[in-house]
Amino acid sequence: METIAYGITRKWLFDKQIALYTVDRFGAQPLVDWSSAITDSLKDWPGDRDYIAIHDVSKSGMSLQYLLLTGHHLLAPWLTPSREKAFLEWQNQRPERKVKLAIVTSTQMSGQIMTKRAQLSQSDADWIDSRLFDSLEAAIQWCSASMTKMP
Repeated sequence: METIAYGITRKWLFDKQIALYTVDRFGAQPLVDWSSAITDSLKDWPGDRDYIAIHDVSKSGMSLQYLLLTGHHLLAPWLTPSREKAFLEWQNQRPERKVKLAIVTSTQMSGQIMTKRAQLSQSDADWIDSRLFDSLEAAIQWCSASMTKMP
């Protein structure tokens, strides 16, 4: 496990096929650092694999902060508008590759608010499949099933 930013760690699952980001504390600068770490990882992402990640914001109070700090664009894998360009460049270089993003939310009120907001902000990009989960186990299962469908 590696520290990405203050309160944010990354762990690789399934031989670096899935990036699991866990948020314990949050703020504006850690979000920027996290977003940078995500797009930096695209530079070394294998060209024959989809980008698959889990954002675990299920700790108390983190779901609502995630929603607010991402500007309500909680289903976007790049987290901040300034990093969207890097993701688009990655996808343009590998048009057959997809992005799978599982977001693990709290079952508390903040997670429920996030779920309602997600229903209003589905992505228009057909190469991005983002979904919310209320358990890490369910998110890992969905991501690993996506892994097996790749060529």
